[in-house]
Amino acid sequence: MSSKPYCRSYTVASLEEYLEVIGLLNDSMVKSSQKLRYSPIWYRGHERQEYTLLPTLLRESEGMGDSYGRDHLREDLRYQHFRSKCNQLVDTAPESKIEWQEILQPHLGTTRLMDWSESAISALMFALEAFIDPRDNKELEYRRLTMTPTVWVLAP
Repeated sequence: MSSKPYCRSYTVASLEEYLEVIGLLNDSMVKSSQKLRYSPIWYRGHERQEYTLLPTLLRESEGMGDSYGRDHLREDLRYQHFRSKCNQLVDTAPESKIEWQEILQPHLGTTRLMDWSESAISALMFALEAFIDPRDNKELEYRRLTMTPTVWVLAP
């Protein structure tokens, strides 16, 4: 358990335990959000527990410190390059920069965006993706010994 009242940590060892914890979290978040209004619950899965909830762009520079201007410039250059090279590959041209970034990010683009899902199972699949490899190799063994897959749950 975390010392922060708004941030809890749970450890599970099976799909059944995971679904049980997700069910408990959903129940408690739905009860607390009913006071305000309905809000979906978001999930984010990652192979590394030590990653903070920072987008890839800011993770490389340790957050929004002195380098924020450089990060913004790097992101803008990637966006412009992607847009100029891939404009003909989209059926309908996005109308805004954020829509372009939504297309760029799944193509390994480094942006300020973070992927969240309303599916707890999708988040779990992202968290475990690096641990599922049909080949039996040393890298997979290393991952299993050194990494802890994690799913974050957020009631926005």
